Amino acid sequence: MTEIKNKELAALEVFIIRLKELLGDVVHDTLNQIRKKQTRTWDELQAESYDFKETNENEEDEDEEPVYNPKNLPLGWDGK
Repeated sequence: MTEIKNKELAALEVFIIRLKELLGDVVHDTLNQIRKKQTRTWDELQAESYDFKETNENEEDEDEEPVYNPKNLPLGWDGK
């Protein structure tokens, strides 16, 4: 009984170690990004969110342009 539990525990340890190897860089980069954001002033954060909103609005405007359809083919659900 304990041998089966030891094998299961060893398998879980290997799984966790592999996840750490795969995601270690992502976690490290995320922590660095959070630290950078924490050191920014309120004005810098507002400017960043304003830039983000501005780029999203530009992307939405592009989607509203009519699709070029010279042969009047039926359009799909996405309008293309």
